[in-house]
Amino acid sequence: MKVYRVDPNDPEEDVLRKVAEMIRKGKVVAYPTDTVYGLGTNALNERAVERIFKIKGRERKPISIVISSLKMANEFGEINEIALKLMKAFFPGPITIVVRKRDVLPSILTAGSDKVGLRMPKHVVPLKLAEFSGVPITSTSANVSGRPSPTRAEDVLKELGDRIDALIDAGETPLKVESTVIDTTTKPPKVLRLGALPIERIREVVEVEQ
Repeated sequence: MKVYRVDPNDPEEDVLRKVAEMIRKGKVVAYPTDTVYGLGTNALNERAVERIFKIKGRERKPISIVISSLKMANEFGEINEIALKLMKAFFPGPITIVVRKRDVLPSILTAGSDKVGLRMPKHVVPLKLAEFSGVPITSTSANVSGRPSPTRAEDVLKELGDRIDALIDAGETPLKVESTVIDTTTKPPKVLRLGALPIERIREVVEVEQ
């Protein structure tokens, strides 16, 4: 397992391109975000997604994806009016926006659900990994299921070090708490998990049910 230490504000592009290629090929990589460290692989690769579940010891539950642009979001999700408002207001940022998924995403990723969570973290590392790899990247915390979500690379190493292929160490994550998750496929939209983005800020943009 290879550890790449980078400056969180100005990571080396060569390193990110190398790790992005690993992800595209189905390797599993831990990476920093604005919230917690994530566990990433090619979300279009069924075998790679299956490995994520095994690494985490997790039952089949939907896994969100990191995308690098609104164009990429539209390739993998059906962007409704509410979702678009939220994306324009808070992307990139600590929010996961649930929409109807497009058929190109494998059912294993969403555990058979017709919905998918879209993430665009306010952190250069995951955004560049998604951009350079050209594929959506799995977005799930880099921990064993049931354990606290890691905010430092050291936590990831201790828990998953021998199970993953690479780790990008960019120091401690800024917000240290998971993203807020909102389902925009319901009327009204529903907050599924309160996290780093306060519900009061969301309600400035759209009406939501908690």
